[in-house]
Amino acid sequence: MIELNHRKKLMAINLKDIYFAHSIIKEDPGYDVVYYFHCNEQGPDSTIFNTIFIDLKQSEEEILNQFNKTNRSLIKKLFKNNDFNIAITDCPTETEIEEFVEFYDMFAKKKGINRADKKLLYRLNDISSLSIGKAYHEGDLLSSMVFIKNKERVTGQYEGSGRFFFPENPHKVKMASKANRILEYMCMLHFKKEGLKIYDLGGVTLDPNDIEKANIDMRKKGFGGELVKEYHFMYPLTLKGKIFIYLKKFSEKLRRNSK
Repeated sequence: MIELNHRKKLMAINLKDIYFAHSIIKEDPGYDVVYYFHCNEQGPDSTIFNTIFIDLKQSEEEILNQFNKTNRSLIKKLFKNNDFNIAITDCPTETEIEEFVEFYDMFAKKKGINRADKKLLYRLNDISSLSIGKAYHEGDLLSSMVFIKNKERVTGQYEGSGRFFFPENPHKVKMASKANRILEYMCMLHFKKEGLKIYDLGGVTLDPNDIEKANIDMRKKGFGGELVKEYHFMYPLTLKGKIFIYLKKFSEKLRRNSK
């Protein structure tokens, strides 16, 4: 479990983030609201988070053998040809975090998704719970991933691809797709060597009606593993916390209705 004690909001609310909890903590003196991420127990008004776990207690050969045929063949070929330079950093420097954020935010802008939460990355790094993986091809950064980890588990938080950055170079676009796969596998091996037990692929939508998301799900499912359901939610610990959550949800509802 990871705890981030960090924020005071309006109404002098004390908040905490908890990642990877097995169950809800009913009492925590000094805090009004806890944000749970990747919790095993379902909380009030939970958002379901479906994801895929890879068992890192397996041997390297067993991990590779559970991949689908396409991923196994591709990774073996990339190893043979030595096409990519892989760099995986635990407790990255400020420069490395800033470089990742710049890369990811460019990718996010192209995709029309939210930018990276830089403050979160720094706070995680302060407690040695952040790692960054990068895959280079001919000096160009084509894939980069950020992970949240504790002593047992590692979870993919952000994954950026360089495929949008070379519109006039189809070969680079194709290599960016390969970079994501080889980097994913090399990160599995890296965290296995660190003694971690679970590699979380960072979520699947299971939405067949969204073609782009379904394709991402298919890529992740190509690594094998076990489909797991977890929960994200806010949990009040005080009356003040209950009021804060009510007002927050009411505000979000108004914002959605105004669109």
